[in-house]
Order: sequence, then C-alpha cells, then structure tokens
Amino acid sequence: MELKSYQKKAINDLKSYLKCLDSYGIKEGWNKYWQDMGVNAGKYHNKIKAVPNVCAKVPTGGGKTFIACASIKVISDVVSKIDKIFVIWLVPSEAILTQTIKNLKNPKHPYRERLNADFNSDVEIFSSNDLLTKLNKSNLKSLNIAVLSFASLRINNKEMRKMYQQNGSLLDFDSFLDDRENLEDVEKLSVINVIRNFKPIVIVDESHNAKSDLSFEMLENLNASFIYELTTTPKDSSNVIHYTNARELKQENMVKLPVILCNFVNVASVIDNAIVMQNRLEAIAKSENTDLRPIVLFQAQSGANEDAQTFEKLKNKLANIGIEKEQIAIKTAKINELNGIDLSHKDCKIRYIITINALKEGWDCPYAYILASIANKNSTADVEQLIGRVLRQPNARKYTNQELNVSYVLTCSNDFERTAKSVIAGLNRARFSKDDYRQNGFRELDEPLEDNGILEYANDENNSNENSEFLSADISIDNITKNIELENKVSKILENAKTMANEYDKEIKENSSNLDYFGDLKVKASKIKFEVEKIPQFVKLLPSGSILFEEVNIKVLEKKICKKILN
Repeated sequence: MELKSYQKKAINDLKSYLKCLDSYGIKEGWNKYWQDMGVNAGKYHNKIKAVPNVCAKVPTGGGKTFIACASIKVISDVVSKIDKIFVIWLVPSEAILTQTIKNLKNPKHPYRERLNADFNSDVEIFSSNDLLTKLNKSNLKSLNIAVLSFASLRINNKEMRKMYQQNGSLLDFDSFLDDRENLEDVEKLSVINVIRNFKPIVIVDESHNAKSDLSFEMLENLNASFIYELTTTPKDSSNVIHYTNARELKQENMVKLPVILCNFVNVASVIDNAIVMQNRLEAIAKSENTDLRPIVLFQAQSGANEDAQTFEKLKNKLANIGIEKEQIAIKTAKINELNGIDLSHKDCKIRYIITINALKEGWDCPYAYILASIANKNSTADVEQLIGRVLRQPNARKYTNQELNVSYVLTCSNDFERTAKSVIAGLNRARFSKDDYRQNGFRELDEPLEDNGILEYANDENNSNENSEFLSADISIDNITKNIELENKVSKILENAKTMANEYDKEIKENSSNLDYFGDLKVKASKIKFEVEKIPQFVKLLPSGSILFEEVNIKVLEKKICKKILN
C-alpha cells in the first residue's frame, strides 16, 4: 500500500524535524523547524528531559498506524546508535492492542509489508507475554517491535510488575546491560532494563490517553531515544510537528463525508428508516458490482441495566420481522457477538449491530454507514462517541453513486439543537468540523413548541417506552421495505444526500488552496435557532468563509420551498 499524499507530507515533516533535531538539538531544533515553516509555533514542552518528544495530528480515518510504520525507518536512521533497533509501540486499549499485534504480525497486511520493505523482512513483533518468555539475543532482528498497552508498563499495575522483576530467561543479556542505563531499585536482569539499554524508539498511538503523571513516569522509565505521538486530538502539552487537514482525507477518499443528520418523530421511525436505508444502499452498491455491504449501528440509551435497553428484544424483533439472525449482532460491555468475526470479509452476513458506546477506538469497519440512535427521545441522543465509527470510506475509493460516499446519522431526539451539537462535537473529536456536517434530510415533528427560538417537540406522555411502538407492533420486513410512503421518504433523504455530497465536493475543490497549514484546530458552534412551522422544516448549513469559524450559520428554507420538497 502506497502512502497517500497527506501521509507523505507527514513523513516529510518528520524528516524535516529530525534534520533540525540532529543539527540543533531538542529545543533549538524545534524552534528551527518552525522558523523554516515561517510559523511561530510557541514553546517546546520539555515533558521528558533529554528525550525528543513530538506529535502528528491526523484525523480519524487517516491511517495513523500506517504513518507510524513508515516513520520507524526515518526515525531510526537519525537516532539509533546500535544495529538492533528496538521499538516500544504503546496503545491505550486491549482492542487496539489485539488489532495492532495481529496486523503487524500478518505478512500480507500493508503495515507489515511496509516494515518488511524498510528492514529487508528482518522484523520481529513481541507481545508483553513474548517479552517475558521469549526475549533473548537469538530472537532479535534488525527491527524489534514490542506492542504494549499503557497499563502494562505502569509499575503500579500488579499483574504487569513482572516487567520490573528478575527474569532468568534474560541471562544472555547480562554482559549487554550497562548499570548507568538500568533503572534504580529494579532487579538488573529485568525486561524493563533490557528495554532501557536498547534506548528504544517509542511510538504512542492515541497519545491523548497518555497524559497523566503515571503515563509520564512510564515513558521516563523506558529511557527512550525518541518519542513519536500520533493522535486525532493532541493535548496542549503535545509538541505537534504535523497537522493533517481533515479535507485532505476526503480528497484521498479515506472518509465518508459529509455526515447527513436526519431527526425522526420516534424510535420506530428511526428503525424503519434505518432498515429501508440499509436495503437501498446495499442495492446501490450491488449496482456498482462491488462487495460493499452497508451496516447499521443501532445505538441504545446508556444505563446500568442492559436488559432495560432492549438489546435482546430488539435483536429478536428484527429477526421476527424477517431479518436473518446471522445479520444481527450485539456488542456491549457485557455481550460481544462480534468476537472473532471479520466484518470486512465478503462472506460476512452482518448488516445490523446493536451497541451503546462499546464501539470506540480500536474498532474499525468501513462498511458501517448508518448510525441510528434508538435512545429514549426524551433524552439527547449521545452520538458523539460513535461518529468516528461511520466515517471511514470502504476500500479508500470514491463510488460512482454519491450516496455511498457519505455517512448517515438517524435520531429521534426532542432536543434537536443538542443532538446537532453532539454530531458536531463527534466530528470535532475526530478532527473534523461543522463544515463536514449537513442537516438536510427529513425532520419529522410532533406538535412543535417554540421556546426562545429554539426548536423543541411536544412529548407523548402516554408512551413512556419509546421502543414499545416498534417492539410490540405486528409488522414484517415486507411491511417496512414495501411501504411506499417510507420508500419515498428514504428516496428523498438519499437524493438530498447526493446533492449535499456534490456541493461538499465542490466546496473542497474551491477551498483546498485556501487552507492554512494547521487545518481545523478548534470549532465552536453557536445555538441553532430558527422559526417553527407546523410542517416539517429543512435547514441547510451555509458554508463559512474560513475553516476557522466561530459559529454555525443556518438558513431556514422558506415555507413554500419546504412544501415543494414535501410534495
């Protein structure tokens, strides 16, 4: 897999910084790097003394792991002083740990292919258990990568203190260890001391998760020669040397943007429309002779009692109306029906995943197109955490049908303003902006109320369980997919999505030359206000003049236009 243009830019920025580092040292090298860029980047944060520590900001879907793989040879050529290069690759969660180890060990995966190309296939990948049981001189290659979780190296973690304890299997390193490099108050023949003596390069994935005092102590204990962070959301203390602009990802067909937000009157409408939309998108995909299989993520309301959230009830209902059971899976903190399933495999049958927020960092499925909130409509739909899971573009290609180049969020929130802000916040979390969002689909209303110009809905006091309308109804898949009114509604949503996608592509093309080096750093959203009519309204976000904006501009379409759309 070749580096995308923006990934090459990240590597070139790293090379430029390393050149300045090699010539001028840590602090002066930082100043020189930004001086050459013509930018006043501010103070270098010297978090770990005598160790260069810099960061690349890459939005969700930008291929941070591939950039990290491509960066190792670039870094080692400058900072490594011995022929056996050791890399500590730190990740924040077990999900990412398992995924990273699997991909780096797979000789056919692009990550490993890149490492093999750079190091003549002389590469070894270690897990934490491998370090404790298999680390010896005979196992070492030209490049040695130990993939560890943050927790595994925190000395207060009782289960992982073995990293700091005497280990007889390390005897052949005895003459290699230098007392000046060893950690005080730790047994000499310990894994941590072997690591320290290699002065490893440290890759920190999702580094915004490693900013506590314990994390800094952990990084200091590694005795690193260089620390390279990659994250979507750098902290203020990060020394960022590269910013990938969000729109560069769209230009390279890495993400499904814009996000189309549609708000419906109740949970039943959300589910019905999600099913029809999934069917329609899959039919569109088949028309392009592709194996693409659009997936719906049903997001239930968070709470302590999983049974109350109707996971099994919803799964059974979907099966009872005619959807194959093999097409439905539950993924929560307690239930994981995705374990061992490759969602990208052409024979995978799953079309619907029921979750809360369990699908966070580390879960990757470009086939996920529709995020459908089935939370109680009296509470704001918390979609922020899951937005990133529907952003990746399948196969990094642009499809002929624009409906396959965008992602969809379906909600039934009373507080539409907060829902819209939650979508924008989710985009911000993934390092995108309000310019990458469109609210242009149907927004079904109960009797609307006006309060200080902010849209609200009247509550139905006789329907306390918002799932009950769908769960108790005697319906079938034919009732849903052959409902002419519903089909027409989804058709209009998809038609709007196509229009918005075309406009979005045009905006990117027109504005690409006006983007500054830093891209979308921070976004504020003002209150979304509009007048309330007793017919469904359609609103359009007006493009701002700059990527760095202060408020969301919304235009309410005139009543006669709304009526025309409805007709």
